[in-house]
Amino acid sequence: MLDLFRKKTIRAMPRFAPLDRRALFLAGMAAGGLALYFILPVPSAWPPVTGVATAIDGDTIEVAGRRVRMQGIDAPESAQRCTDEAGETWGCGEAATAALRAMIGSGPVTCEIDPRDPQDRYGRTLGWCLVAGNALSVRMVREGFAVAYQQYLDYSDHTPRRWKSEIIAAGDEARTARRGLWRGPFQMPREWRAAKRKRD
Repeated sequence: MLDLFRKKTIRAMPRFAPLDRRALFLAGMAAGGLALYFILPVPSAWPPVTGVATAIDGDTIEVAGRRVRMQGIDAPESAQRCTDEAGETWGCGEAATAALRAMIGSGPVTCEIDPRDPQDRYGRTLGWCLVAGNALSVRMVREGFAVAYQQYLDYSDHTPRRWKSEIIAAGDEARTARRGLWRGPFQMPREWRAAKRKRD
């Protein structure tokens, strides 16, 4: 009688499905990643690069031996020409480079680089460059020598929202005041580059 009871008890015990090896592996990876998060140092956001800078064109500078493509804007290429209010063509690309050179001056420039160190198709580092705490990208757009470039403006989730909003507001201000490029009809820099690639 006792043996019969034991057999029934054993049969009644639920059978658990074998553990999924893939689930165990993923759980282990997650635990390991969490441990590394607390063990390894977290890189500081936007580490700065500071030094004397040189304007390469209207949206690129070289600072401390590093070529930086300024975030959030697009300036006319050096060979690009635009049209003013009188219908005369002028070297807007050269003017943009000269404007950036004047803004840089001879003082130090600090470029805040994304800790992930992203680069564009030309191998240039993407970052925000400042003189005396003021973003050069914002100043270039406000003076009408560059336009807001949404692709780069939204490139990084770490981009300060203040600069995003300032660039958009600066573009509206330049357009209303008809400064720089906005003095007359002009081709957007990205469209000018695309047309040049087709010609070449």
